[in-house]
Amino acid sequence: MIKANIARRRNRSAKEDGYGNALISIRGKQYSPDFDGSEQIEIITTGQYTKRGDMYTISYDESELTGTEGTQTTILVEPGNRVTLTRIGCSSASMVFEQGKRNSGLYHVDEHPMTLTVDAFKVVNRLTDEGGTLFVDYQIELNSQFMSKNNILIKIRGGVEQ
Repeated sequence: MIKANIARRRNRSAKEDGYGNALISIRGKQYSPDFDGSEQIEIITTGQYTKRGDMYTISYDESELTGTEGTQTTILVEPGNRVTLTRIGCSSASMVFEQGKRNSGLYHVDEHPMTLTVDAFKVVNRLTDEGGTLFVDYQIELNSQFMSKNNILIKIRGGVEQ
């Protein structure tokens, strides 16, 4: 399990001004045929948590701990529990999670595009203007081959200093 970057709390939320610094905890679990059992990772970092209309955006910079240093991750949470995760940097990808739906897109690593398909089994959005949680349970295929079953739990606490 990996943990990094604890921040101090400041008295500001996404509701007050439309944007804000946030403490972001990301716990991911992966089940893959390549290893017995599961692999778990937890990252705690600071980033941005914003609200525009009825959509929430979570953004943060990846670190060397995840192996994707130099990449920015943005998660857009839309009404109807549609979640879009976009990574831009040394590895680029866009994944759309909609419960009960299958979505495909391109994944770029070292200028080699691959087809990434996501099947979202469950999306639970409990975000509020001050923070909250987002849970997604899904599986990934890369170029039509099963890669792994995953789940991710993101906890947001708004109003922190970076």
